[in-house]
Amino acid sequence: LQDALDTISKEHPLTCVAHLATTLKDAVFMNQTPESVRDVMRSKYLAASHLHDLTREMASVTHFLLFSSTAGLFGSSGQANYA
Repeated sequence: LQDALDTISKEHPLTCVAHLATTLKDAVFMNQTPESVRDVMRSKYLAASHLHDLTREMASVTHFLLFSSTAGLFGSSGQANYA
């Protein structure tokens, strides 16, 4: 990822970073385990943290967006760990 960031031109700088990651581990709430919730949250946290580390010194970045699915609230059944 650092190599890709290094190719961004000064004329068109990076101004926004958006993190929209997921890990598929569907289960209804009563069937969730600490391990399944940990796995889902871990992938989201690690990727967001990595993006932050790579871009936090970039003065041109004015927006850092983190998106987590609302599927657990509004989606189909079996999406409890996305809420």
